[in-house]
Amino acid sequence: MTRAKPKASAASKSAGHRAKSLVIPGRRLRAGFDAARTTTESARHWQYADDLAPDAAANPEVRRILRRRARYEQFNNPYCDGQLATFAADIVGNGPQLQMATDIGNVNEYVEREFTVWAEAVGLGELLLIAVETRAAVGEVFFLLTSDPTLETTVKLRPRLIEPDQVATPQPWLSDPSRVDGIVFDR
Repeated sequence: MTRAKPKASAASKSAGHRAKSLVIPGRRLRAGFDAARTTTESARHWQYADDLAPDAAANPEVRRILRRRARYEQFNNPYCDGQLATFAADIVGNGPQLQMATDIGNVNEYVEREFTVWAEAVGLGELLLIAVETRAAVGEVFFLLTSDPTLETTVKLRPRLIEPDQVATPQPWLSDPSRVDGIVFDR
């Protein structure tokens, strides 16, 4: 069954009256937010929504469970793993390249060259790929900057990746509210 198109009035045909042609006399426009409505279909979807602050909702135990499940998904779902690898490669590319912009003689070239030598010596590009992929997969990642006198570079700094599971308050201090995930708060 085909419907006949309503005839447009002379006023609605002109360009200046386009918006007015959308107003239907006797009908009131109703607007709102779909997410604010509760229907029988949406009630089940929103049943676990709460007013907890992010710190309360993502407590250490919840984050541990989410990290474990995210890793499981990453390692057992090739689509997920491929998306994470592509994301990390898009962010990191060939690795960081320092671009100095000083007005002091040959300092720019010297510092850029030393940075490149150091970055290759510590495998900075590979570390950043792992860090970006881990951050996207499990939500957090940590670097520990250590001094390494065995490096054959001018800079003796070696970044090390730390698993988020290793950054936590040890068991005996869990009940102390001033200690949260390995951080001791002074107030």
